[in-house]
Amino acid sequence: MLDTEARTLAYLAKYPQNTIRQCAMALNLTERTVIPTVRALRRHRYLTVHRVGRRNEYTVNRDAVINLDGRQVPVGRFLNLMGIRKPKA
Repeated sequence: MLDTEARTLAYLAKYPQNTIRQCAMALNLTERTVIPTVRALRRHRYLTVHRVGRRNEYTVNRDAVINLDGRQVPVGRFLNLMGIRKPKA
């Protein structure tokens, strides 16, 4: 997983209701970088996007497996290591 993808995934896991613009600003990236990154995360099924009114809300698939330095790690474990806990229902 690329650094930008990992940072974006972690941000959207922590702030699922924020916009792409807010994500880009928080990560010091451009929206033009974040948009294709979110598309890639969706394509790999790490992330799903739900339309809520005029905004999007993001849900991270914590059971998906990512490749970190050649090791297969569940997304949930990666997020736990980043200090991002599963939101309470």
